[in-house]
Amino acid sequence: MMRTRSNNNISDTGGEALAEALKVNNTLAKLNLGWNRISDRGGEALAEALKVNKTLTQLDLYGNQISERGGGALAAALEVNNTLTKLNLVWNQISDRGGGALAKALKVNNALTRLDLSNNDISDRGGEALAEALKVNNTLTKLHLGWNRISERGVEAVAEALKVNKTLTQLDLYGNQISERGGGALAEALKAQYLLSGSSIIWSSSKRYADANIARFLITTTCLPKLMRLFRILDPAAVNAFSISDVIIST
Repeated sequence: MMRTRSNNNISDTGGEALAEALKVNNTLAKLNLGWNRISDRGGEALAEALKVNKTLTQLDLYGNQISERGGGALAAALEVNNTLTKLNLVWNQISDRGGGALAKALKVNNALTRLDLSNNDISDRGGEALAEALKVNNTLTKLHLGWNRISERGVEAVAEALKVNKTLTQLDLYGNQISERGGGALAEALKAQYLLSGSSIIWSSSKRYADANIARFLITTTCLPKLMRLFRILDPAAVNAFSISDVIIST
């Protein structure tokens, strides 16, 4: 069963009431609470519910006002919850500290497969923490980190994690501050991991020379035709010219 209460101005009071219901509910599998003015108080209440709820698999909290405190509470819940598989926190205020707390949870959580943290001001510090988590996490398959002010330092940390991670199949770094050096680090990671074991990866940068590093790898690999099928490269001629803005898109 899925229940949608998005864009209803539920606020913290409504969030707390729903959290109490989740503690005893044993049928609801998906809950959408996007754009509801839920802040840390409501986030903390929902986090407490997740510690005991055994049926919810998907929770959408996009577009709310949850900051690092609420993010930390949700992270603590993820350390003990073993049923939630998808958590959407797009357009909140999680910040680098909240991202760090979620990263700590990912090191022990064995259920979550998709985490969306786009537009949360994670920055390099949060990116580095999440990268460390990716080195040991073996369940997460999709991670979205778009528009988070992640620059060279954070991207290089993520690239190092990709060399050893065996489960991630989609990574979104769109709209960050990836430089030529960061693009080169990602290209090397793709070589080492052989494009995340042949699965789809989302990667984009606003700077063409970062894309060029990925393009050079695609051209020099012996399996370019296969890679082009897997990743739907937009234009082979553009790849050869190192000029496309989105070298790889999700399949």
